[in-house]
Amino acid sequence: MGEQKKYVQELPDFIPYKILKLCTNILCVRFIMEISGFYPIIIGRGEIPLVWLFVKMDNVIFPLVEKNVPKTPQIKIFIFESTLRLSVYDINKKDWVELIHIVFENPNEPNINYIDLRPIGISLFGNENELNIGELKLVNSRFEGSETLVGID
Repeated sequence: MGEQKKYVQELPDFIPYKILKLCTNILCVRFIMEISGFYPIIIGRGEIPLVWLFVKMDNVIFPLVEKNVPKTPQIKIFIFESTLRLSVYDINKKDWVELIHIVFENPNEPNINYIDLRPIGISLFGNENELNIGELKLVNSRFEGSETLVGID
């Protein structure tokens, strides 16, 4: 078992949502994505949705966010009323770029209505109209009975 997979399975504060809305899609899975034992993003249940975000470089996994706490000054989290926005500083654009926008008006079913992990090297992006994973486009789909929405070995 990979080191991060073991870490993820032992996260004491991670409680998955029964339903997580992701860019028009309904997810009844524990994780959004797994790439050979690497989980780039994890969304867990909390009064405010809890976000863990990781990058992998040269087979080393680095946490960018753990339980809504940025681990680098290049990441900012903004929480206002029932919205969480996570942004990264793009040195090429010399500006902040939004990675995730979560609306949590319904505490049992948060809605990720915007996600773009391409700035951190993951081809997962979407908005209120569709979700794109690489070349795959998903619209108004429901996923359940699986550990992850996407698993890549």
